[in-house]
Amino acid sequence: MRAELKPDDQGQFYCNDAGDWCFGLASVPENDEDHNAPVLVVQHHGVEVSHQKIDLENAESEQVFGWQKTGIWPAWINDTENDKAFLIGITTTTSVGYSGGGASVSMLSLIRVDTASKEGAAAGVPSFDVVATLPVKSSKMIRACFSEQDVIDRREQCHDVYEFQADIAPVNGTGGKRLPALQYQARASKFPPWADLMEDSTTKPPLDDQDMVKSPDPDCSFNRVFGFDGDADEYHIDIPVSACITYWVP
Repeated sequence: MRAELKPDDQGQFYCNDAGDWCFGLASVPENDEDHNAPVLVVQHHGVEVSHQKIDLENAESEQVFGWQKTGIWPAWINDTENDKAFLIGITTTTSVGYSGGGASVSMLSLIRVDTASKEGAAAGVPSFDVVATLPVKSSKMIRACFSEQDVIDRREQCHDVYEFQADIAPVNGTGGKRLPALQYQARASKFPPWADLMEDSTTKPPLDDQDMVKSPDPDCSFNRVFGFDGDADEYHIDIPVSACITYWVP
């Protein structure tokens, strides 16, 4: 099942309803370029059981100049019949500014917390492994109006807008090694409907009535089920990366 994680009174941790598991983030310097690595802080029954650096692999965001922020995903996925392993998440949001616009892209790193692994049992703490990294939200505004006539032609809607949102939930009755299959539902939209990053929209005709709506993008609106690959120890991700790069790279 998927359940909500709620912030504590101090806003430092996100905890389950019972309050026996709480998750927070700290950071440590990672290199000489003022880049900090996230440290996952885990409390169980009010006692800290782990303070561990997490390697979030996301090559696309590492190549982008901008501002990054990490946070605890406010949900967890667990099996009510077996609480030895469950999934939590860390979101990495990259924000960049453009001349006349900007973009924000959030990636979710799903982390398996295993309280029964051999490594965890030996050390007396859970083990943590990143088992999937997925885009979950993005918003991008491109273009600006550069003249009064441009404002008129665009009906005061000067930005081309691209939006993406995804939801993740477990699929009941499926899974492997105590991890369920995941349902990934993605929805994308564009304004105007013909917006395309590969074309210069300033050369397009003035907007008319049929252009004044946000339109779904069928290429990046889809449903997928991801199964857990026990041999690779990660989820098998099948998403149309090349078709959706517009939304996922700031």
